[in-house]
Amino acid sequence: MTLEHGITREPIQAALTAGEDPASKARSLKNLYQHWAQGASIPELVRPVVARSWSRAGSLGKGIVPLDSAAIGERRESNQELNGLVGLFRDRLLSLASRKPAGDI
Repeated sequence: MTLEHGITREPIQAALTAGEDPASKARSLKNLYQHWAQGASIPELVRPVVARSWSRAGSLGKGIVPLDSAAIGERRESNQELNGLVGLFRDRLLSLASRKPAGDI
């Protein structure tokens, strides 16, 4: 599914397809990132929006390492504004994600 947004009319691409396992997707993306970080070109499997991000990061150096869950938790806890929003987003998004689309049985 793609949607047009903003002034650039660039399509929005879903990060996951229906039924796709987020953990599995994250692992495959991490493998693709590591392949690129080791000097290879950005694999074609990477969505264009992600490839552009990696390209921008590449100009800063390829020493960027994704944060592990502990580091994300530490940053979340140290940012009170973000920390206050996490619960709100979790409650709202999880309730939306658990709803079945109209027409499903």
